[in-house]
Amino acid sequence: KGGGERRRHFLNQVLGQTNPRYAQDLKAYDRAVAQRNRLFFLSRLGEAVREEDFLAWEEQLARFSVSLLTQRFRFLPFLEQKAQLYWLDWLGQTKPIAIRYGASWGKGDSLPTVEAFQRLFQVSRESEMKRGQTLIGPHRDDFEICLAGHPVRETASQGEQRLLAFLL
Repeated sequence: KGGGERRRHFLNQVLGQTNPRYAQDLKAYDRAVAQRNRLFFLSRLGEAVREEDFLAWEEQLARFSVSLLTQRFRFLPFLEQKAQLYWLDWLGQTKPIAIRYGASWGKGDSLPTVEAFQRLFQVSRESEMKRGQTLIGPHRDDFEICLAGHPVRETASQGEQRLLAFLL
């Protein structure tokens, strides 16, 4: 239920507590997002912002995006397997569980390279400048749980949704 912020927070908490590198990379990524957003703010105020400044922060964003996503992509199948085990075996449910990654930068079915992310940040810069914030990257991604191939938030009962949230 709800927006992706709570699910991202859950992912970040679990991965950050179990993997110190994830926590470090997340902190560095958040700093890069804040700095890039600051450049948007300064530019909107009419201050001269150099292209090199954007490129420097976008390189950082791309590098840490790939690192965070690599770790998320490794964790989510593990989480799906454990949830599936409890759901089917322990609780005796019959509908299979799947966890799908919802990327802000594409389909989310494969991991982009650092270079691909740099291009994405450069291409999206103009529209993000108008909004004053970075709109693509791990800080905007989400994941959804599916039962029998259908999103839980759309098709599962309130009880099933709560039970699945408890399993995670």
